[in-house]
Amino acid sequence: MISISGKSSNNIIRNNLLYNTNRYRGGGGIVIYNGSTRNLIEGNELYSFSRNGLYALSVEENIFRRNYCNARDYQRPQKGGPRVCFDAYYSNKTIFENNIAENVEGGL
Repeated sequence: MISISGKSSNNIIRNNLLYNTNRYRGGGGIVIYNGSTRNLIEGNELYSFSRNGLYALSVEENIFRRNYCNARDYQRPQKGGPRVCFDAYYSNKTIFENNIAENVEGGL
């Protein structure tokens, strides 16, 4: 799992391959939260995840671009909501563009 937190800004997370992330809990393969701003998440691939692929919580002005997400029928945890590739809560001015989601209950 890759995590950006604590009001971090101007980070670039690019061209990573993530497999079997967050196997026992919710969360995400790539997580941005807690006031982080102006981060670029681009060109990443996420496979076989249990809850969320890319997850943004309480952030502003972040860009998620050209990411690919495929759960590959990996078992979803019993607790929590539906499995989605891209999830954003309480996030302002956040852009999702040219992303692909496959084999999940919801794309965004």
